[in-house]
Formats: sequence, C-alpha cells, structure tokens
Amino acid sequence: MFISRGDRVQVWSVENRQVISEIAGTAGVHGIALAQDLKRGFTSNGRANTVTVFNLENLQVVRTIAVSGDNPDTILYEPKLKRVYCFNGRSGNVTVIDAVNLQALATVALGGTPEVAVTRWCGKSFCEHRRYG
Repeated sequence: MFISRGDRVQVWSVENRQVISEIAGTAGVHGIALAQDLKRGFTSNGRANTVTVFNLENLQVVRTIAVSGDNPDTILYEPKLKRVYCFNGRSGNVTVIDAVNLQALATVALGGTPEVAVTRWCGKSFCEHRRYG
C-alpha cells in the first residue's frame, strides 16, 4: 500500500501492517498512480511542480519530470495509451506524460480547477473540476 505523507511516500506491507520502505524527494506529494504493466509508479509533487517516477520492484526513483503547470494534484495512469495524466490544481490544466519514454508530451487547459480524475481503461479519461465565482 502506498501512502502520501507530504514530503515522501510510505510503502506499507498489508500483510505485516508495517512500513517496508519510503520514497523520498516528493515535495508536496498529493497522488500516486501505479502502472503495474510497466512496473512503474508515479507521484504528483505539488510543491515541486514535478512528477516522480519510481520502479515498483525496488522502489528506487527512476526520473523526475517537470510539469508545465502549478501544483500537481490528482494523477492517474491510463494503460491502453500508456499515458500518465497529472492534473495541476492552481493552473487548471493537465500535463500528459508518455509512461514508456518518461517524457512530458503536452499540457492542456481545462477551464477549471481539477479535483478528481478517473479512466475507463479504454483510452478515455474524465476529470471533475471545480469552478469558482
């Protein structure tokens, strides 16, 4: 089980009910997305405006990717397209990352503050967002 703790991710053994590892260097971590088919995990780091990529087998950081948005929050992996979608709260956009090549592909404006995102696992993703005013 992966739990965000603000500046790190704790990895817990569900069987033993203990912390078995930590992934450091995730300033302002909000969300964690798992790409089990690629053996990778991704965190959205709100204070650093980055996404951290880590190996699911040894929990070592593979790469840190800068996002073109402010305050990365919700994050999800879409397995059909092999894309990570990092929804940036303050800038109201989403950074699309190629989960295979670990490159940011685009940043798309959303017209609101993203809050919760889901995928249908068929190449389509949806985001709920707040509008103020």
